[in-house]
Amino acid sequence: MRLFIALDLPQTIKEELGPVLKSLKWGRVARNHQLHLTLYFMGEFPEEKNSAVIEALSMVKAGPLHLRLRGVGCFPTPAKARVLWVGIRPREPLAELKTQIEQALLPLGFPPETRSFRPHITLSRLKKKPLLVEIQTFLTQFQTFSSSDFEVRTFTLYSSTLGREGSRYTRLHDFLLE
Repeated sequence: MRLFIALDLPQTIKEELGPVLKSLKWGRVARNHQLHLTLYFMGEFPEEKNSAVIEALSMVKAGPLHLRLRGVGCFPTPAKARVLWVGIRPREPLAELKTQIEQALLPLGFPPETRSFRPHITLSRLKKKPLLVEIQTFLTQFQTFSSSDFEVRTFTLYSSTLGREGSRYTRLHDFLLE
């Protein structure tokens, strides 16, 4: 199984992203049910060991998160854009939760990520590069995008199955933030 840990977005926030998503004309645009914030990608893991992961993640203790989507961007650069995303604020509570998750998974052989954590919601994955002017227009048009404030009270362990129409996610277990 391909496993990852993520935060879901409330439906109202997904709806606020509607105009941003509708503006995207290139790449594999995320569907409403695919929108999430990945906290930790675990990769392939034997299904029979899921209970150990659930037990480890049950030890994570954090309160509810109060967040807001803000601004858009791309990875790695506008000239070489492969992913278009919307940002999320504040970053500090997300980074603290991610660190706790990494520490909980360390005894199971999952190392902390070495890349710096840049919390975001993936909007589109680009196979063919659009023209730079199109990327810059998107970035300028939505640079001031800001959602309503929202609260997140759970994080979730998911499995991911790759398919022709994008990834399909299966919710395996929710963990309360209280």
